[in-house]
Amino acid sequence: MEFESMNSTERRVFSFFEKVCAIPRGSFHEEKIAAFLCEFAQKHGLFYRTDKLHNVLIKKPASPGYENEPTVMLQGHTDMVCEKTSQSTHDFEKEGIVPILQDGFVHADGTTLGADNGIAVAMMLSILEDDSLCHGPLECLFTVQEEVGLTGAAEFDYSDCRASLLYNLDSEDEGVATISCAGGVRCDMVLPIRRESAKGWCFFELSADGFAGGHSGTDIDLGRVNAIRTLGCLLSHARRSTELRLASIDGGAMDNAIPRACRAVVAVKLNEKETFAKIFRTQCAARRSSFSAADADAEFRLRGIEPCADPMCQKSSDALLAAITSVPSGVLRRTHGTEKSQLETSANLGIVRTERDTALLTVSVRSSVDARRGDVTAVLQMLATALGATLTLRGEYPGWPSREHSKSRERYTAAYCALWGKEPRIEAIHAGLECGVIQHKMPGIDPISIGPDMQHVHTPAERVNVASVGRVYDTLIKMLAIKDETK
Repeated sequence: MEFESMNSTERRVFSFFEKVCAIPRGSFHEEKIAAFLCEFAQKHGLFYRTDKLHNVLIKKPASPGYENEPTVMLQGHTDMVCEKTSQSTHDFEKEGIVPILQDGFVHADGTTLGADNGIAVAMMLSILEDDSLCHGPLECLFTVQEEVGLTGAAEFDYSDCRASLLYNLDSEDEGVATISCAGGVRCDMVLPIRRESAKGWCFFELSADGFAGGHSGTDIDLGRVNAIRTLGCLLSHARRSTELRLASIDGGAMDNAIPRACRAVVAVKLNEKETFAKIFRTQCAARRSSFSAADADAEFRLRGIEPCADPMCQKSSDALLAAITSVPSGVLRRTHGTEKSQLETSANLGIVRTERDTALLTVSVRSSVDARRGDVTAVLQMLATALGATLTLRGEYPGWPSREHSKSRERYTAAYCALWGKEPRIEAIHAGLECGVIQHKMPGIDPISIGPDMQHVHTPAERVNVASVGRVYDTLIKMLAIKDETK
């Protein structure tokens, strides 16, 4: 990556970010980044420990004159969402990301960048390395499996952590302090499938691809098209007039990302071949007219293929289409007004996979109200029962309620105003943050979440603003240098 156009602060952070990017670190594959962090700590003579999940804790003593200041925990996650375009051949398990600097932003080539949350890792490493900074005792916690249910934070052993202030570095808007977040749960619906031969039927391959996608929490109210849901609705509409049967339907990569693409193979009776093709194309055109600008470049494809594996029987096919089109999806409830911060409850059908004998649908449910989250999972359970499927809940994590009085919030506001001459925004977020989990494990800790401007996270269009990273880092350094005047 070219560093000439960056100032010294930006260069420092992005030099670490480049090193982080070079290490494959998709969820469940964080062992290499953990080894890198442990080696870093050892090299700099810092206390560190890791666990079987590959969480890493690194501690740094207070700088001179700050020995009696409150201990601060800096926290971010090492795993990244591994999404790529249909044209990309990138192997996330074997290859790192090559960051590209362009027009003041850093992005990747056809894949997610991993600035969510590699930037946090880079910032913490920069702070740990720099002995010129002023700060109290530091505990830098690098967690794993955040993108798949906040698992690392939930299972980490906090018994030797002493922090009273928590600065989470996983937000995506500069000048915004997040002080509350939604809780969530993953729901896996497994539907049994029976297959039958379809001799004399014709087969089609259909796809919906190139949608904008986005984060299933922060972007869920932007009207982004869900590729799985859309293709399922197209097929359900065609089923009203034709005797079609699914052979397969597969889409989505992560349950916390709005699915960008979906592919299906269907069998249709020969005498209904033209009718099916006409309905599909007509429905595609009708739906395209309702897409927002973000999804304007999406493409629908339909082509005849040679007969393949036996399709599902009619009952199984209809049940799977019913599941895809009936699971709660999108914004489900708001509290007051229409602002993003007022979004209360949502669901995202993020993954559909078909095997020989089963189909899997994974839904991410979020809500700032535990009871509402429970209502949605109850609906999913009733739907699963009606369709003869099983529903399993996993990765449930608590929400994070705001505090009336917060030293973390006060320090951020003071630092931001001093540096930039204006007040920051304070808001809640409709996404899972590890603050809620850590606060549950360490009662009394005072969290806040901040971060630089990022766009299109969880998609191959992800990018991070270089200047914003520098300003957020400067703000963080200013926060660490503030002394507690209430002692």
